[in-house]
Amino acid sequence: MRLRAAAVLLAFASVAYASQVGNYPNATALTGTERFLADQAGISVNITPEQIATYVGTGYGTTQFTTSGSCAPSVMPGQPPNAGIMTMTRAGGCTIVVAINGATGYTAPNGFNCWMGDRNAITVPAWIESSSTTMTATFSVPPQVNSGDTLSFHCEKF
Repeated sequence: MRLRAAAVLLAFASVAYASQVGNYPNATALTGTERFLADQAGISVNITPEQIATYVGTGYGTTQFTTSGSCAPSVMPGQPPNAGIMTMTRAGGCTIVVAINGATGYTAPNGFNCWMGDRNAITVPAWIESSSTTMTATFSVPPQVNSGDTLSFHCEKF
């Protein structure tokens, strides 16, 4: 993680424009939208902000998660690919299947480790996923959850 943090710091501290490539003999001129990293030998690698976000950011892509299953919660737009909030449209005792990175999809090496909680019912403890695949996590929502309750969740790949 420290290496990634250092890469982010270096990448964002090394903003360069076409006229500022430096003294690297094999460096490619930049257009102004890229960042560059240089290894210890002085060989530069041009990367875009999107590549930085994909590698160092969430690592889950950039498309909001989607849901399916018998609970059919209402989901607000503009949330990240692997975490967020949703509103129950029925009482619990049902399932929610979350597709990480939504319709675009994301494949984890082995699956996901997730939790979900009811932000309205403090007497209902948070729960973990009942199962996961390399692309989805399934939650069994406890029957104590009410229609209109706000649920939050977060998933990490493993």
